[in-house]
Amino acid sequence: PSLVSEALWVQWRDTVKRHKLGAEKLGHVAPSLQALPTVIWNTPLEFYAKLTVADIRSLKTHGEKRVRVVLECFHGIHEILGKSTPQPHLVVRMAPKFIDSLEAWIATASAQSQAITLSELKKRFVRPLVDQLKVDASPSVFPLVEGRLGLTGAAQSVRVQSKTLGVTRARVYQLFEECGKVMDVRWPEGASWCQRLRGKLLADGRRDEIALFDATVELFFPDQKQLLTEPSTNGDDE
Repeated sequence: PSLVSEALWVQWRDTVKRHKLGAEKLGHVAPSLQALPTVIWNTPLEFYAKLTVADIRSLKTHGEKRVRVVLECFHGIHEILGKSTPQPHLVVRMAPKFIDSLEAWIATASAQSQAITLSELKKRFVRPLVDQLKVDASPSVFPLVEGRLGLTGAAQSVRVQSKTLGVTRARVYQLFEECGKVMDVRWPEGASWCQRLRGKLLADGRRDEIALFDATVELFFPDQKQLLTEPSTNGDDE
């Protein structure tokens, strides 16, 4: 951060303004959410785009680490769009890389006539979501979710996981809450895409695939339970 001059910063923020990306949230374009305090995940880029580097440094709670992440967000966008010119008939969409492949697969799989297999669902839908936790969530969240969804063996109940870790079940659920918070800022459109995918799975009529899908949605989109139009069958936390 100390090497970023005001002149360089002007170039970066002008790129964001030129392509009308000011409404993008920091958490949506950050390289990793682990380095970004949750209190600024939803801060729009336009908040910083009107400030100088000196102004940002003078903001309360903006130490070197936080300033670095803010600058990284703008730098990443500038690296992609710095030399490009906006076109009146096209729009630029910034999105984490994993989302592009997820949406492309859901669009293709939903339109195909053959049923989605359990292996395919794990590889193309569940695994990308879980792997993103290694980038964005606390280190302990990834193995918990992997075990909960049975990606490396039999699915584990919250009771078993809490005993293994030596913590309460409430603590395990608290860690799971990070999944929803991550997706809320990384993939805010995810719920509508999941609804589309669930329609396909219901049409296929494959119970194992639907059960895995529902368990995944409960973790990553906890506020979208209307997606689960059938009762869950994996209740194991008695």
